[in-house]
Amino acid sequence: VEQEHTMPNLDFGVCVSEPFTMDEALDVCAAIEEMGFDSLWITENVRSGPAELEPLITLAVFATRTRKVSLGPAVVILPLRNPVGLAHVGATLDRLSNGRFALGIGAGGESPQPFEAYGVPINERGRRCDEALEIIKRLWTEETVTYKGRYWSFDSYGLGLKPIKKPHPPIWFG
Repeated sequence: VEQEHTMPNLDFGVCVSEPFTMDEALDVCAAIEEMGFDSLWITENVRSGPAELEPLITLAVFATRTRKVSLGPAVVILPLRNPVGLAHVGATLDRLSNGRFALGIGAGGESPQPFEAYGVPINERGRRCDEALEIIKRLWTEETVTYKGRYWSFDSYGLGLKPIKKPHPPIWFG
């Protein structure tokens, strides 16, 4: 009996992490799309020292020059971000890119330096991630949200701007 072998659908993406000028950023993202890659990611570096661009702002620039590739951060350090603000930025990026935004998130590394600089105890990072992820998903999918958690609490808050991608943009853990 002959078996049919099918190739799984594979996506190929590029992750960039260099500090760019505006012209370089636009050239890089256009070249990545022209080469046929499926996604374009930019790293977040919250350590002291290395010069790297803020990923979400950079993705907004990339959205202006691309039409096909998915765009996402690889990865934002979720415990260092306000989840309401991140939900709003993510919904905006999804709209500006016509549904091509993916949210890459992580809990952060073992170095206490960025957590200290951001005023977040490193031993809270896992619980903060859990709460933040729940808030983001709810804000993207519900009209209004009331949330009472250990780190964030608010009553009847809703994002007027919802993502295009339904039920919400993909969330990748890294």
